[in-house]
Amino acid sequence: VRRNKQKDSAPPWHAACLRREHRVFWTRSEARPLPDMNLRGVRILVTRPSGQARPMAEQIEARGGIAITVPMIRILPPVEWDACDAQIDRLADFAGVVFTSSNAAKYFLNRCAERGAGGTLPGRMQVFAVGPKTARYVEHAGMTPAHVPSTYSGARLAAHFRAQNLR
Repeated sequence: VRRNKQKDSAPPWHAACLRREHRVFWTRSEARPLPDMNLRGVRILVTRPSGQARPMAEQIEARGGIAITVPMIRILPPVEWDACDAQIDRLADFAGVVFTSSNAAKYFLNRCAERGAGGTLPGRMQVFAVGPKTARYVEHAGMTPAHVPSTYSGARLAAHFRAQNLR
């Protein structure tokens, strides 16, 4: 996997980028499975965190590709919780919460539990998830997402809020 001298349509921070003949032919957001294609002999760089790279590497290898796992980020809780704790203390003031990743949901809900607010949110509070993986995590925690955009991005979720006149 190499960078093309021409400007690619895919940003460099995508989880994985498959290239043939110096051309991007597919990029993956975390929620979509790999396209059904023969990847025999194609080397693919997987930059997901080490604890989250294996499912994608398995899909690549099942299609004959060579998955090279090189974690580029590490998911950690915040160093300081003060700002988050202040909002957890005010949960009753909010109509909803937006989770932009399953990692965000995990850390936030765990922090709520640590602070005595329980591992879920108040029953009347709407929960929004940026994609199906985040929605599954939220559901596993006992909540039902009010909306998951069909295209998994924060921009699509924001468009939903504008269309519903939510603030």
